[in-house]
Amino acid sequence: MDNNVTLKGKVQKIFANTTGTGKRVANFNILWQNEKFKYYFKCVAWEDLAREIESIGEGGVVKFNGSLRVDSWEKDGKRIFETKVNVHEITERSEGSQHASDDDAPF
Repeated sequence: MDNNVTLKGKVQKIFANTTGTGKRVANFNILWQNEKFKYYFKCVAWEDLAREIESIGEGGVVKFNGSLRVDSWEKDGKRIFETKVNVHEITERSEGSQHASDDDAPF
């Protein structure tokens, strides 16, 4: 079974940092919308791809290929699951304003 995702949308809410082992990571949302709906996807990029997302900035448009990943953890005795898109390759980009954001973003 293939696990391939291609998304193109507006970069939202970038949270970038360096892990304890020195790897750069950027967690961010992608906003994809049409005339009727807005969809938000949680995404994660590592190392050079994380730096590229940071340089594109919030409000920039990006197209990338990746795969789905599911993280899970325990909270208050319950198992929590979260699906994200793990970025493998950025194929298109246009930079945005570091101050641009979409206040409607749910996460």
